[in-house]
Amino acid sequence: MKLRLFSVIFSCITTFALAARDIYVNIECDSTRGDGSRNAPYQNINSAIGKAGPGDVVKILPASVPIHYSLSLKDIAGEPGRPIVIDGHFNVIEGAVRIDPKEWRLILPENGLYKFTGRLPVFRTTQSYRQRHYMIFNGRIQRMNRSSKFQVSKQTFKAPGELGDYEWTISREGEFYFKLPQGKSISDTDIRIPELMNGVRLTGNCRHIVIRNLIVRHVWNDGYNIHGNCRDITFEKIASLYSGDDGVSAHGTCQVSIHTAYLYGGGTGFGHVGKAEVTHKNIYVGGSVGLDIFLNNTRNSLEKIYLDGESKGGISLRNRLSPFRECYFLNRRRETVPLTIRNLTATPEEVAICNYKISGGTKLQGQVVEKLDPAILDAAANRIKAVFRKSKITELKHGKK
Repeated sequence: MKLRLFSVIFSCITTFALAARDIYVNIECDSTRGDGSRNAPYQNINSAIGKAGPGDVVKILPASVPIHYSLSLKDIAGEPGRPIVIDGHFNVIEGAVRIDPKEWRLILPENGLYKFTGRLPVFRTTQSYRQRHYMIFNGRIQRMNRSSKFQVSKQTFKAPGELGDYEWTISREGEFYFKLPQGKSISDTDIRIPELMNGVRLTGNCRHIVIRNLIVRHVWNDGYNIHGNCRDITFEKIASLYSGDDGVSAHGTCQVSIHTAYLYGGGTGFGHVGKAEVTHKNIYVGGSVGLDIFLNNTRNSLEKIYLDGESKGGISLRNRLSPFRECYFLNRRRETVPLTIRNLTATPEEVAICNYKISGGTKLQGQVVEKLDPAILDAAANRIKAVFRKSKITELKHGKK
């Protein structure tokens, strides 16, 4: 009898210990004293993530305003088969902020030239930031034809006196300038700059993490950035819009899976380096400005990748790639752009490549086609965008670049 009672008690304790929790977050709630319950949610997402354990689901309740800080995970771990899940419920992490008029001075009234006179944050003084900096004038992104991954060393900044309307520059002394049309001022122009480095960042030894249903917009580096030795990291139904560098970027010895993503208007759609191993499936990439895809890591798989290419730098595929199937790469520029291969071991299956000039090998020559119906890319974009229509912030329209 005692043995049976002990078994029942032990079973109850084990079941309780293994029970997964739903941890709620409401970024619009007034109280910071929540306990994560539905009736008393946390206000801060990172606080909720810090409380999560194996099997728990952090639910970010739909908000009518964007999230204005990065999600940061360091050494956060679930267990095999019991990951920690972060469900964004299609909220938007917004990385850009409106400039403070008090920090800018009109130095040439007849020319509409403004100079930054405030206290410059340390990160804006770095070369890494200046390669990725851009400004947004009335919703239109102005990159000044600059990119962190494509010929940035050959691109010099304009002199302040050479700026056209709605253009910006950085002087050799590190001073920031922009120009508005005659008759326009900061008060009647919506001017924004990216403030957040990344939308989501994982570092250290994160394990068994799922991040889903989330949109990142207007960060100066990567939409989703993974460093260190993070393993079994899964991104599902994510979007990155107008990142300064990559939509998704894995580094170090990370192991990452990306399933269903919409990556538009960034420096690069997705780009990985180091010994990272990344699985890609059902991804639309469009509107990239530097490179369309950059794979300089140990191992990748590409399946159902729909590339609507607009970049000047094209595609770089290096090292092991398997499988490589059901991919459609269309360069929409008038001139061909490079598709560089190095040590490519994959055998392509149902792959079509149009208007790219292949260099570094003949592995993909059989996949080159003279014409590729743009409707294939448009249909993929619309199908993947439809996933995000629950968002209260954006419908993922292409917008203005």
